[in-house]
Amino acid sequence: LTPSQLLLALSFAAAALAFYPTTMVVICGMLPTLVAYYSDDSDNKLCGVTVGALNVSGMMIVLMNLWINEHSFDYALALITDPLNWLIMYSTAAVGWCIWSGVPKFYAYISVTAAEKRLKVLRQTRAELIKEWGAELNRIEVERREAREAEKRAREERKQAIEEAKQKSRAGGSAMAA
Repeated sequence: LTPSQLLLALSFAAAALAFYPTTMVVICGMLPTLVAYYSDDSDNKLCGVTVGALNVSGMMIVLMNLWINEHSFDYALALITDPLNWLIMYSTAAVGWCIWSGVPKFYAYISVTAAEKRLKVLRQTRAELIKEWGAELNRIEVERREAREAEKRAREERKQAIEEAKQKSRAGGSAMAA
């Protein structure tokens, strides 16, 4: 640890002890965020951020109650043992989980729907063009597709020929070494 990191850690420890009732509520209230952070196996840990943001909002309701009424160990313990406070803190974290798991699926659904709609419009436009310009337009498209497929086959054959040449050269090189 660098000296600045050590100083920061000591400052957090001192603040946690100085504001012990707040620390109690924060530790109990932020457990869903810790679970979200450590269960997320992605590199960016966005699950912890999403759940944590909403978890903090629910925890702030309980913390405001602690700070406004009485900032003491006994009152913090009373708040922690109240099931309604747990419901508030953890239900906001549950909303964070729903957002984290639901928004990507919703976005994918919207994207696929938009792409399908665009494909339908393009197919209608293509059918109108073929109707207007005749089968010649379709024949040109078929020729282009056949040319692309022939190009692909030629690339594969070249790649295969290069591999065979490499194998022959390896076999020839090892026979000369023997």
